[in-house]
Amino acid sequence: MFAEERREPWAAWYESMHAQYGYSGYLEMARALRELAPANA
Repeated sequence: MFAEERREPWAAWYESMHAQYGYSGYLEMARALRELAPANA
């Protein structure tokens, strides 16, 4: 597990990889990260 503040930068990275390479798995990972419940909940 990683710190909550690292979630959005990772999601943004996956989105940028999707924009660059067009692989739908990157976009799916970005969405999944954003849909996770907060780690401290």
